[in-house]
Amino acid sequence: MPRKTLLFHVSNFLTGGIEKVLLELLRGLVAKGRYRIILVIAHDLRDAEKLLSQLPEQVAIRRVLDKRWHNRVRYQKMTGYLHPVEKAVWELFLPRVIRRQHLLKYRQWQAEADVIIDFDATLAPYISHLKNTRTAAYCHFAFSALWDGQKTKRDRLVRRLMQYDRVVMLCDEMKAEAAQLYPALEEKLFRIYNALDVEKVQQQSSQWPAEWAYLQHEPYLVSVGRLTEHQKDFTTVIKAYAAAVREQPFPERLVIVGEGGDREALEQLAAAEGVRDRILFTGFQPNPYPFIAAAKTFLFGSKFEGLPTVLIEAHVLKTPVIATECPTGVRELLADGTAGILVPMGDVTGMKEGLLKLLFNPLLRTSLLTEADKLLPQFHIEYALEQFERAVIGKG
Repeated sequence: MPRKTLLFHVSNFLTGGIEKVLLELLRGLVAKGRYRIILVIAHDLRDAEKLLSQLPEQVAIRRVLDKRWHNRVRYQKMTGYLHPVEKAVWELFLPRVIRRQHLLKYRQWQAEADVIIDFDATLAPYISHLKNTRTAAYCHFAFSALWDGQKTKRDRLVRRLMQYDRVVMLCDEMKAEAAQLYPALEEKLFRIYNALDVEKVQQQSSQWPAEWAYLQHEPYLVSVGRLTEHQKDFTTVIKAYAAAVREQPFPERLVIVGEGGDREALEQLAAAEGVRDRILFTGFQPNPYPFIAAAKTFLFGSKFEGLPTVLIEAHVLKTPVIATECPTGVRELLADGTAGILVPMGDVTGMKEGLLKLLFNPLLRTSLLTEADKLLPQFHIEYALEQFERAVIGKG
């Protein structure tokens, strides 16, 4: 029986949660041995694609925009300065080039695919041109959070999503919100949790990079994520940590694992709060699991999510969590506050108080970890693969 060809699409392949979830899914599908897999990455952002080397070798990589000048504006905006005049000139005609390349290549590649999976919903403007092939789109963020105040833009996206055979939402809260906002979309919605290879995460949690191995012998707290404050909220994490230190001094330092455009501003904030010497910025780490596993507590701040995989990783690695309750997924992952401490978004005082409770109340730590452990079976990769094959591929 011939293998089905699955064609995945993403705009970029950087270092965020979307890429990590896709990596796990592709590894699981490759291990099954019954699919031919093509991954189309629209842009080529070169050295910023730090996770690309972790893709299974059986996955064929293709680019929509394969010339350096196609990607110049996006690369410069991400990694350095782009002159406003150059930006304006490029963006006058670059969208037309991008659209032409997408249409040309996807019409060509469509003939190979049994299923097209738009993993970050960035193929939506072109999906009406890709008929007679089963299609699915993943939504990684709640509609209300991502397009707050831009209902016209959100409505346009939903009209495009209606053209897919299946629309995958990452948690029940996200699915319910989408169905309430757009009832016509409800019959296409299917929830698939972000999943992990739990055994692999646990195995990698002991593989310390030499530069940071000393941390496993010191008490510390941890926060992990891309340092971009338009979505994440390390500001609240740093302020809460500083407030806790001032109120009830303790030895644990704060380790922030991640890289991004707001790193310098966050380092300046740490200095202004008087805790710069107590906060370590490690930069991007391809394997963050040792940092999570050895920490006393995981601090999570965000303004919007879909389903933050890093909280599942904290559960797997037995690290208790304090998190801001942003839409969506955080309350679901922390079981309404029984599997982790929930605080309102931006609530520095709430996070400070939660941190002090966790540091000085071992019974609370034990209770949260016990409840977190009960959640784990539904986040195993085999569960996600079963759901994916049924809903997205249409098997069974």
